[in-house]
Amino acid sequence: MTASALDLRAGAVMVAPPDGWIYGPEFIRHYRRVADSTSLPIILQDYEEVTRVHLQPENIAELCTLVPQITAIKLEAFLHLKEYWLYGNC
Repeated sequence: MTASALDLRAGAVMVAPPDGWIYGPEFIRHYRRVADSTSLPIILQDYEEVTRVHLQPENIAELCTLVPQITAIKLEAFLHLKEYWLYGNC
């Protein structure tokens, strides 16, 4: 799929967490595999209502550190926006 994004001259790929996953090593490996498959920056989509994945601000900060291609976050809910800015890794 990321190859298609490159073919279409996308500037980035937006990747939501897989449905129902819990943050942990496999979750991180998933995003690393996406990063390894493309040279494009990754936008992490945090949309708990659809994915049923609840990411804590510290999870997002760690993920952004471990997967440097994650350069932005799209927040669908602004409930904890202040907390996300405190970490500032993405």
